[in-house]
Amino acid sequence: MANIDKLTDNKVFEDPVKKVQQEMLRDLLAIRKNFAEGIDHALSNGGSGAGGATVSKEDYDKLEAENRKLKYRITHLLRALDETDGGAPGGGTSAMPAMKMFVQEGVASGHTNMVSVVAALLGAHIDVEVIDEETRTSKAHAKINPTGRLPLL
Repeated sequence: MANIDKLTDNKVFEDPVKKVQQEMLRDLLAIRKNFAEGIDHALSNGGSGAGGATVSKEDYDKLEAENRKLKYRITHLLRALDETDGGAPGGGTSAMPAMKMFVQEGVASGHTNMVSVVAALLGAHIDVEVIDEETRTSKAHAKINPTGRLPLL
């Protein structure tokens, strides 16, 4: 065993690990140097790391005032749209439009229940109109429901 230790001198296992560690150290030092150069560059350009021109206080104030005006306009346009669409006035989220669902008399449908649950979750109002076979086959109803299949939303 002593002869093997003399031959290898623990270099067989030690060299690859040290080599990887030295490569990692070089990489970390290069990253640290690049990072420090980036900070110096940013500080020399007035805080802009991209090297762009800084914005004066006057230009910033003009842009901020214009931005406020545009936000004000958007708020009032949304409020006007909500009032026109019949939604919640005052800039709130517009309500879902009212819908009508036609169902067949005496027929329980999983689709009808599912639509009712989804409408309730969305805050939409659904008028459920129960129709008989005579109404379902009438010409007036055929304009609304050309396929004649129910439920119809």
